[in-house]
Amino acid sequence: MCLPASLLGYACSVDEQCTARVSNAQCSNGLCECQQNYLPLRRDKCLPPAMAGDFCLNEQQCLMGNRQSKCKYIIPRIYGKCRCLDGFYQTKDNRCLP
Repeated sequence: MCLPASLLGYACSVDEQCTARVSNAQCSNGLCECQQNYLPLRRDKCLPPAMAGDFCLNEQQCLMGNRQSKCKYIIPRIYGKCRCLDGFYQTKDNRCLP
């Protein structure tokens, strides 16, 4: 039996319905949602945490990777790169330290 693919927030019966349309998604309690430690964006993306220097699509993605970082947008509200907050510096392993 073929089941339709689903987006985040839509009904599902098995994980494959979610992952067919959205990477890093799962079926939980009958709805597609992002896997643990992934951030939903619109209904079609589950974003991983982003470290300093990584590309980002929103502020939360940077905060998940490092509480002392923010998304410095290259194209406003579209995408940017995670940068350390003022007073913090980026280490070789892409962390932000005071």
